[in-house]
Amino acid sequence: MSSSTAIFARTQLFSQIQDSVTITNSPILHELLFPVGMRYHALHHMMPGMPYHNLGHAHRRLMAELGPDSPYRDTLYSSIFEVYHRIFVDIRAAKQSAAKAGEWGARAG
Repeated sequence: MSSSTAIFARTQLFSQIQDSVTITNSPILHELLFPVGMRYHALHHMMPGMPYHNLGHAHRRLMAELGPDSPYRDTLYSSIFEVYHRIFVDIRAAKQSAAKAGEWGARAG
């Protein structure tokens, strides 16, 4: 286990961080869509007491210091549209997996 993974695991917030996102591109669009810094939602879970206006600076510092295997890097998406696409793909894969196991039909019926 890498040292960055061990640090995240000890915080007991690992799953919250992995279930959150960090939007890295289109700053003007995302500032309009997420005016209180929620494009840094994963970072907010790591440091919930940090004022939202400092999240961008903290994100840039983390990116400069964290290794390539850091779980935080798994939260990076280029846009909200990429996030929506990922959610759609994950839901579709879960449905297909459940259907193969015979669970989806049993639940729906």
